[in-house]
Amino acid sequence: MLLPAAHALLQAREDIERVAQGLSDDRLWTRPGDAASAGYHLQHLAGSLDRLFTYAKGDALNDRQREALRVEGTPGPAVAAL
Repeated sequence: MLLPAAHALLQAREDIERVAQGLSDDRLWTRPGDAASAGYHLQHLAGSLDRLFTYAKGDALNDRQREALRVEGTPGPAVAAL
């Protein structure tokens, strides 16, 4: 049952890498029509998956995860870092 989910995550990663390569750092954090930026969505995707796997193991969030959640959506990280 986990194989389709794993394949979907791998496909999403490939799609994100392909599309994000063409983004400048400025464009990554642009908020079109005051909507959330692509950078926010990339941070949220990575963070929410990290939190999901932590909860699935029955663990609590650590300090790094709580800090990452607190600053999620804050402009700054470059395309390559995300």
